[in-house]
Amino acid sequence: MKKTNLILNTIVKSVLIFSIIVSAFSCSSDDDNNNSDDDDLPASGVTLPADRLTTYTGVLAYEPSSGEDIVNLTGTAKITGSSSNYTISFSDNVPSISGITFSLINGQYVYVNPKDSDEGITIDEDNELTVGMTIDNNETAFSSKDDF
Repeated sequence: MKKTNLILNTIVKSVLIFSIIVSAFSCSSDDDNNNSDDDDLPASGVTLPADRLTTYTGVLAYEPSSGEDIVNLTGTAKITGSSSNYTISFSDNVPSISGITFSLINGQYVYVNPKDSDEGITIDEDNELTVGMTIDNNETAFSSKDDF
């Protein structure tokens, strides 16, 4: 149980820290100027390329607010959808995430949920998927990276 919590907490924290770093570095030096030109803003609601709509294999961890924790070193996450509205479905009966709208920031597809949750999803330049979220005290984490 402690190993499950350690893996889950490490993945969730890594995703959230990564999302904050991406957001910080995506700001240009022009942001301090009173420039009303919105051309430097990241593209929001972008359509994912076909090679991103696939099934990813990696470490999946789920810690529900009550019940048994799930850790699967060969779990899966499948991205489906179109026209900037996507769903990620997980193996092992882990709840899906739907209504995802990605932004394109520095060559990476990023989703940070603005609602009452800690949630971040990234698909990097190497087509590696990282997910971390806490909603209603249920924690889900996934990483297709070999060296998370």
